[in-house]
Amino acid sequence: MDLNYNIYSKRRKMTSFGPQGNFVAGKGRPMRATPELVDKVCKKYFADTYRFCVKALVRDSRSSTGDLKQLASISVQGTLTSATNTQRYIDQLLRKRTQPEREYLIRCKHNYSVIISLLEDSLKTLSTSSNLSPTTVAVRANVDECETAFPSHPSTLSSNNQMVIKLNDISIVINDQLP
Repeated sequence: MDLNYNIYSKRRKMTSFGPQGNFVAGKGRPMRATPELVDKVCKKYFADTYRFCVKALVRDSRSSTGDLKQLASISVQGTLTSATNTQRYIDQLLRKRTQPEREYLIRCKHNYSVIISLLEDSLKTLSTSSNLSPTTVAVRANVDECETAFPSHPSTLSSNNQMVIKLNDISIVINDQLP
């Protein structure tokens, strides 16, 4: 898919990925987060979910003026928002479900507490560290652990887990391109 259209003109009011402040770019001249940079990030590994990737990044107004590190911040914030929403959903389900599903949900609640903590720490340190790898690996491991806590698949949380994985995958691709 070609980005001949202006992806920033299609921006909707931001509801999920709120600004978290500006981060200082790394050494040298930072790559600006132009539509071409967003296109490069999303085309690199997301042929099947290209539009999702573009929307996830350009929803945040910082994407039109930021650099690659800013895109990393946007992607981590998007993953954090999705993880937080999933944890709230788990809380709702826990009020309604009985055993044994409650047991699986309690495991997932713990996994999502870990995920949220990792992502919050990652956002705090992103201005000084460009290595998201430990965070993205741990996020994926915790999502997988949550998914496999359920004996049947797809689980009650499969769609939520998949959303967190897709957003986390964007962070992985951006991390691979950071200096």
